Amino acid sequence: MCTLSLVWRRYMSYRHILVAVDLTDESRNLVKKAAALAEALHAELSFIHVDISYSETRPEQIVAKELTEDSSYLVMKDAQELLANLKKHAGYPIKEMLISSGNIEDRLETAIHLHNIDLVICGHHQDFWHLFMSSAKKLIQHLGVDILIIPIP
Repeated sequence: MCTLSLVWRRYMSYRHILVAVDLTDESRNLVKKAAALAEALHAELSFIHVDISYSETRPEQIVAKELTEDSSYLVMKDAQELLANLKKHAGYPIKEMLISSGNIEDRLETAIHLHNIDLVICGHHQDFWHLFMSSAKKLIQHLGVDILIIPIP
């Protein structure tokens, strides 16, 4: 085995990858790339959708699989359908499908600790306005794990 392969296996041995997805078609391409990486690394793969438009949420409100009957029900239902569809087309086993709302940095940090995540994958839109309003820098500063940012045209 070459030295580079040994270094890769030792230092890039992610065990649980979390993919942050939104409610757009671009999420499917993001999931395909994440699934290929997870398969190559023999890592677990999970999804999370954080609805940042609904700000009244409790810190402990991260829901997996079942939804509660509250004012965010419709948004959460759409997210649940999206995650189920992404899981169906991922081509790789999905461990957790997480849905939350509120501040994305806080919700990702909570999911990282609850589910032993060691790599977060997220997409980054490259249009003009996203250059000014990117949350990538905040995520890098806030989260205590590696982050892979995949450009989305």
